[in-house]
Amino acid sequence: MSSKIYHLSGSAIDAMYKATEAARHSIYWESYIFRNDVLPAHDFIEIFARKAREGLRVVIILDGFGSADLPREERAKLISAGVELLFFSSWFRRIHRKLLIIDERVAFFGGVNVGKQYIRWLDLQMRVSGRFVNTLLRSFAKSYALCGGLDKRLLEMKQADGPVKRLKMRLVEHWPLLGKLGLRKHYEARIRTAKQRLVIVSPYFIPHRWLIDALLRAKRRGVSVEVILPRDTDPKIGSVVNYIQAERLYRKGLHFFFTKEMIHAKALLVDDIEGMIGSQNIDALSFDHNVEMGAVFRQKRLVADLERIVARWKLQSIPYEKLDWHPKWYHKALGKLIDILQPVL
Repeated sequence: MSSKIYHLSGSAIDAMYKATEAARHSIYWESYIFRNDVLPAHDFIEIFARKAREGLRVVIILDGFGSADLPREERAKLISAGVELLFFSSWFRRIHRKLLIIDERVAFFGGVNVGKQYIRWLDLQMRVSGRFVNTLLRSFAKSYALCGGLDKRLLEMKQADGPVKRLKMRLVEHWPLLGKLGLRKHYEARIRTAKQRLVIVSPYFIPHRWLIDALLRAKRRGVSVEVILPRDTDPKIGSVVNYIQAERLYRKGLHFFFTKEMIHAKALLVDDIEGMIGSQNIDALSFDHNVEMGAVFRQKRLVADLERIVARWKLQSIPYEKLDWHPKWYHKALGKLIDILQPVL
């Protein structure tokens, strides 16, 4: 299995576009947000439509809320070219995953949304090839079935044999609407067994009580707990929420670092021996409601790559204690409101 980690949205989008251009047989894409405004260099609508006209199987799954503003003319262009375009629509649930599979041989996944707004964001996206792509194909087929897809071949992939043993990477799937909470189980297990260091990277930090308690127990065991967040997030209210949560937990011994650029990455590092990159935020939407996924790996090279990226972000960040932010009198009340609303944030 070959693999690569991208740490800028722009470079990941460029690599995904080039892989799409090189596709010869099929393109399967699943995304929360898609805005075709990364022009003129990356006209995804045009390349998807052209590949479909050339006879490739092109299937696109978008979230009905996240990609609601995709123009009708662009949807029509895709469909008229032969692209199968599906939208996931469910009350208060979202397909939040970002997964691109080319020719059933190469795949990209992580936190990157396609759109001009996101090009300069810090983010994490992985490119993989090899047997792990079969695991991702099965997962894509599950989303396809969830959205009402009818292609028999794709639906049969959902029922394919289980993961090949001894794969160097493991997929953690998260299907709350099916009662399968893979991400919660993974975070609980890794935080419980961590011995030295935990690093969480997320754009939003509105953790459940169980996650806060688990992190505090780890801290009491002597584990260093570090959380990397953006100083200014999108939307802006997210920044205040992040600051309030950081202020609470900093006083209890957790370490917070705020990047000067917008960071949209989602990662977990455990004892510098295991990494995870996925689509999950640290909030109730990801853990309780949204369809998510993450890949877990222990290959020394990959873990070292992720560690170097995270170390660079941390070095360029502002520690909470040096952040130019001071709680106001009303932040205590806002914190209590956040606690009440947390199950839906």
